[in-house]
Amino acid sequence: MREHWVETNHAVVGRITLLEQCLADSIRWECQLKEVDSWLSHMEARINHMFNIGANENTESFMKEQKVEVYLRMIVFIVVSWCKL
Repeated sequence: MREHWVETNHAVVGRITLLEQCLADSIRWECQLKEVDSWLSHMEARINHMFNIGANENTESFMKEQKVEVYLRMIVFIVVSWCKL
């Protein structure tokens, strides 16, 4: 009975450690995502200011495409980082 308790306790501690690491990774990725979103907003404002672009369909679609591209790059970075762990 004691041996079973020790094995179970060891498994629980291992799972808690894994979950804490996942939480830390998630928090780090959320911070990185906020940084990218902030940078992207800054770049959008810069583009609008530099070219004095009015809001039209082409501009909005361009901005959406750029956001998607940046988010995809960030996801690839996160996946690659995760695979290295």
